[in-house]
Amino acid sequence: MIGIRHQQGLLLTDEMVQTSSRSGHPEVSVYGTSRSSYTGSLIGYGLNTDNWKK
Repeated sequence: MIGIRHQQGLLLTDEMVQTSSRSGHPEVSVYGTSRSSYTGSLIGYGLNTDNWKK
């Protein structure tokens, strides 16, 4: 089995604020938040155990 899994976080867990300033330029602030969501790929396999107990 091959697939893609996505897990969506419900609560805000991370907050980021980054401020950048250079002389002669206006100050720039970047603000971001995260809900700890991620997407991943998976590879799985199965074993048929029906015929193991004979």
